[in-house]
Amino acid sequence: MLGLLLVALMIGQQAISGGGNDTDVYYSGVDVMPEFPGGHAAMAAYITKNLRYPDVAREAGIEGKVFVRFVVTKTGDVADVEVSKGINSSCDAEAVRVVKAMPKWVPGKQNGQNVNVMFTLPIAFKLVDKNKDK
Repeated sequence: MLGLLLVALMIGQQAISGGGNDTDVYYSGVDVMPEFPGGHAAMAAYITKNLRYPDVAREAGIEGKVFVRFVVTKTGDVADVEVSKGINSSCDAEAVRVVKAMPKWVPGKQNGQNVNVMFTLPIAFKLVDKNKDK
């Protein structure tokens, strides 16, 4: 069994520009933040249902938070998914897999226009002793 921590961390209200693709220009804070369909509770349910604790990490007793950074594009797609701070290669890969498989979000808005928004989502891997309450 595992516990999950779901917190979107946003800083500043600035546009950041990179190279040439559409997600290279994004905001780190906007007038209207992107939203997972159904809100935070729906996102928690989605992650709880889809995240699988990697066997190798469970057997080794590895716990901690994987910070996954991604862009919610102006069309609501999840793009440019990467680990900004990991705990173990198997947990990191599982967190990325689940975020990449997310459905389209409601896009963020800046000055009334849909824009790309950078998100950082911590996903906590926590082992729970099932025999503890018996």
